[in-house]
Amino acid sequence: MDDLIVFCVTCNRPLQTAITASLTGIELVQLFIPFILLGLLTAFLGYKALAFENNPKKVLSITPLVATACVLGIGLGGFIDGIVFHQILQWHEMVSAKIVPLDFTSKSVNMFWDGIFNAFTFFITFFGIILLHRLLQHNTLFKHQNLFIGGLLLGWGFFNLIEGILNHHIFKFHSVKDFDVNPQIWNLSFLAFSILIIVLGCFLIYKIKNPSYENWRTNTEDIK
Repeated sequence: MDDLIVFCVTCNRPLQTAITASLTGIELVQLFIPFILLGLLTAFLGYKALAFENNPKKVLSITPLVATACVLGIGLGGFIDGIVFHQILQWHEMVSAKIVPLDFTSKSVNMFWDGIFNAFTFFITFFGIILLHRLLQHNTLFKHQNLFIGGLLLGWGFFNLIEGILNHHIFKFHSVKDFDVNPQIWNLSFLAFSILIIVLGCFLIYKIKNPSYENWRTNTEDIK
């Protein structure tokens, strides 16, 4: 039973103390700044996605689906980061540049902050699913795979830029590959990839910026 307590965060008082003391007050504020910025961006995109409901006659727009897909892209981009870099490759963890995971305690502290990160990306993704469900109730909205895929890429790119610039370069909580000989190469490559997928997302969206009328799905009863 004693061995089990070691692996239980809610039962292990020294581990709880280590988590509490893992970051200073300033570092804790810095850690949540990317979450706050991404949350504000998500709220703005949610507003843009549902603004048409206040003016149902103005529905021939690419904005609702793009904004919704962008929210999903932010959430899924976070999951990609967490699953691939944190868990599968284990190149870094949330605060692995501050608390180097060399033993059980430091690994568990990083795992705790990874959990906070994953909880955030879950709520963003869940919000995106709700937005998508709301949009699918309206046949008058323009739906095209380019808008959806392009929006996903935009959201993924926005997530990478905000998280990468703040956590990798400004606050230095971790690098893409913490224990590489030259981690900055990985950090800069991460930003370059982020810009690339944003450009690709914009290309897919603006490729159909002025679609022909026959591509619209309309239902006159929804806009009376």
